[in-house]
Amino acid sequence: DVLPLLAALPDVRLIRQDRAHTLDAGTFRPTANVAGELLWNIQRVGADLAWSRLGLDGHGTVIAVLDTGADWQHPALRASYRGYTDKGLVNHRGNWFCATNEGFLYPGDNVGHGTHVLGTIVGAEGLGIAPGARWIAIKVFDGQGLTYDSWLHAAFQWVLAPEGDATLAPDIVNCSWGSE
Repeated sequence: DVLPLLAALPDVRLIRQDRAHTLDAGTFRPTANVAGELLWNIQRVGADLAWSRLGLDGHGTVIAVLDTGADWQHPALRASYRGYTDKGLVNHRGNWFCATNEGFLYPGDNVGHGTHVLGTIVGAEGLGIAPGARWIAIKVFDGQGLTYDSWLHAAFQWVLAPEGDATLAPDIVNCSWGSE
């Protein structure tokens, strides 16, 4: 009875069932970093030149990743997590959101894809393109690589104003979900 009333509202364009989507993670293999040697991705996009010639390494930028989550304790990611301080206190509010039904209270990744993506973007020690940037994360895919329109919608709403505070919104949002 309610759906026709909602559909008749002028701001409502479409009503449909919640659709499921599967992450096309492809095959990703973590690459060992040889000390002192740049990874191919850094060289390919010229990030090393941006670092050395322009002093650009992402410093002052906050990047949000909507993916399978993030291992905030990963050694290449921990210090750049916006919720981390070197004083031992960690603030996950406004820096982490779990849109799935899994109930992660702090950044976790039971698939590994989101952590891999974050490493490519902000990873320390020559792993990431923008190692000076800070990051936040939103878990939109569950442990089976499944998401729903409703989870994605909740994630996009949250990222616009984390914890209801638009001043916490990131500068960049990354969604590396595959080929679709």
